[in-house]
Amino acid sequence: MNALTGGPGKTSIRGGYGIFHSRIFQSFFSQGGASLRTQPPYGISKGFDPTFNVSDPTNGFVYDPKVDPGRISILKVDPGLHMPYSQQANLTIERQLPGNIAVSLGYRWVRGLGLVFYQWTNRARFPMVSPVNGINYDKVDPNLANTAPAAGFISLSQPRTNERRPDVRYTTTPVASNGVYSYYNGLILTVNKRFSKGLSFSSYWTWSKSLDTGSEATATSDSNAGITEFDSARSLRGLSSFNAAHRFVFNWTYLLPSPVSKFKNGGVGKALDYVFSGWSWSGTYTASTGQPFTVTAGYDYNADGTANDRPILLDNKYLGASVDNGRINPSTGTTYSVAQLPVGLFVPNFSANPTTANRPFDPGGTGKGSIGRNTFFMHGQNNFDVSLQKGIRIREGHALTFRAEFFNLLNRVQFSPPTTSVLTTTFGRISSTRNPTNYVGAGRLTGSRFIQMALRYTF
Repeated sequence: MNALTGGPGKTSIRGGYGIFHSRIFQSFFSQGGASLRTQPPYGISKGFDPTFNVSDPTNGFVYDPKVDPGRISILKVDPGLHMPYSQQANLTIERQLPGNIAVSLGYRWVRGLGLVFYQWTNRARFPMVSPVNGINYDKVDPNLANTAPAAGFISLSQPRTNERRPDVRYTTTPVASNGVYSYYNGLILTVNKRFSKGLSFSSYWTWSKSLDTGSEATATSDSNAGITEFDSARSLRGLSSFNAAHRFVFNWTYLLPSPVSKFKNGGVGKALDYVFSGWSWSGTYTASTGQPFTVTAGYDYNADGTANDRPILLDNKYLGASVDNGRINPSTGTTYSVAQLPVGLFVPNFSANPTTANRPFDPGGTGKGSIGRNTFFMHGQNNFDVSLQKGIRIREGHALTFRAEFFNLLNRVQFSPPTTSVLTTTFGRISSTRNPTNYVGAGRLTGSRFIQMALRYTF
């Protein structure tokens, strides 16, 4: 047993469970298209038809709280809105090894409950007796490209969306609510070395899976909406947008020995030692698998007023495919990623359904048979960030520090997701790179190699 545990005080087992309450940020109520700041009677959010009248795009519209502004966009708040919370549990085994090294293996479980999200309501319904004009819209025009179908008919070119909304005052209406639930399970292996003999390091490997019914609390685009108004959570349940199955991080600090320290007794040796001693080398290496993305149909397939529908995948062996090679294939003139997920695998697609008249159209449909959310993967991360630092003592209380930082030292490219709409002729093509280190306040605007140097004088 001693060989396994290392003897008394060398092994520990820790575990815990807790319930943690979160908060709702004010920004949740102040997003473009979903803001309490632009609600009557203080203001409105209203869309206008395209116009070439650039001097007055509203064509003379002036908001007056006493006059009906017509159909507008508002944000509603669920009367039962409450603070979100999570349940968390963990179990960890830790073992101390020789050389000031400790190894731990742990399992972590997190369940998010009532996380904030927008529910998209007041969508167009089919069939529907219009509250606007009393017409029963229950038939689809055989010519889907018909821009003026007969009374009671709708088409893909003229779906008569607003006539089929239950509330004639508004367009699609987001409701601030506790609509998201999340599930995280992770295995975490860490190896850490305390500072000794000029070296310390920490390493972490995580094998995890995160599921939820929505990852972007403040996103107001159609892509954040469920397929239907009444089954939102079921249609959105999938991998979290930030999910990375494997992630490895290694960071270190090493005090570089002076190559001339044994000659420092002489005048020249002292000068060289002054230059070469006192340097430290530190850095972080990060590697992770790609995060998921969603392929979309590219149009309002079920005619409910939100273009968030997804296509049907004809070959399920492509589920979970990585679409991550953004380099140009010289034989095709486009990126290799196009061949990693061929558009012909989907129904509809821009090749087989190039015109409105021959596209699938299912008013009132629930998306049965279509692919789920976040079912394919983008390029992962493989990144070195290092720094060199030297401290120079001037005299008592005065010191000079030089620091050089190299972000993405090896200048590895990290590709953005491909074009995701199957009705776009560039579907599957990767046209840009991303910068995973450009978090808020980072100031690093590019993902390519970035070098910065600093000199600090302290006294």
